[in-house]
Amino acid sequence: MKKIGILTFQRASNYGAALQMYALQRKIRDIGPDAEVIDFICPYIFDWYKPFMLKHIFHPRALIGDILNASIKMKRNHQFSSFVKKTMRFSKPVSKSSLSSISDKYDVYIVGSDQVWNPLLTNSESAYFLDFVKEKSKRRSYAASFGVSEWPISSTLPIARLLEEMGAISTREEAGKKLIQSISGNTAPITVDLDPVFLLKKEEWLSIAKKKVGSKSYLFIYAVGNENLEKVYRTASQLAEEKGLYIINLRYGRSIRHSEYQIGHVVYDAGPDDFVSFIANASCVVTDSFHATAFSVIFHKPMYISMPNTSGSRISNLFSTAGIEGRSIGKMMKKIDWDKADRQMEKARRESLSHLKEIIGE
Repeated sequence: MKKIGILTFQRASNYGAALQMYALQRKIRDIGPDAEVIDFICPYIFDWYKPFMLKHIFHPRALIGDILNASIKMKRNHQFSSFVKKTMRFSKPVSKSSLSSISDKYDVYIVGSDQVWNPLLTNSESAYFLDFVKEKSKRRSYAASFGVSEWPISSTLPIARLLEEMGAISTREEAGKKLIQSISGNTAPITVDLDPVFLLKKEEWLSIAKKKVGSKSYLFIYAVGNENLEKVYRTASQLAEEKGLYIINLRYGRSIRHSEYQIGHVVYDAGPDDFVSFIANASCVVTDSFHATAFSVIFHKPMYISMPNTSGSRISNLFSTAGIEGRSIGKMMKKIDWDKADRQMEKARRESLSHLKEIIGE
């Protein structure tokens, strides 16, 4: 049986990161090959999810935040760990220095999805371009995202060479394809594919969602950025009042300065399966998150989007694919034609599945 190694942000206590990882591994295994996630320890990324960060010792406000949220982080990390153990298959942990030991372990290596090619998130870690893999033809990506529209001059990565040494390239956004083409015209053919969460159907996601707790109809809030947060929570409060809805507010931590963001029933320590359940059972969703928007599309939930200034292309690209218009907060809201959205997303899903099969050689 063919063996596939997936490289992604596997230790991030982040809902989108965990759920896209689950979806990609599950779909590859459904297709046929034996897939496992490479447990690469990248300290720059995963230190962010520790209860305490050493560098915060020199930043009093950040240190206070760590103290305030340490127990929350530990509980949430436990929920993520439990989800991963229950649903995923990992390799043994490997560090940067030991990556060479798995350089020919798999028949195909896939990096993606999520912002694995964002040097601002990875500190320009070259491993996410699979440079440790001996055979260049085995280096492949699926729906890898840059998260930036221009390659930052601060990055030390030899980005053109790394892209040219990929055996197959799949990005998540048209902006990513254009960025690659602006960097090099000598790469493998580039496809633009759906985020892995769309490779699984609604019923498959419902199979891991937790049952709804309580009988109240509710609005779900999930805000991850620092842009326009006041608008997100103001909109949520107004909608909840107008529609007579309870509020479930998923947050990553308590805020010292912004008590106005702690509205409704605030949840800090949910796991990835809770995240799916919150959206599946909501009456509507208010968010600035790509993956909360993605699951709103999967579950046909009216969504009210605060479009991020720096990374809004991800959501715009999704809406373009689904044929959804007019869901941005502050603009005229248009009713969603879910039949049209389903048709267009199913077409894109079939194309992405076909590309995935080509990538893994099936």
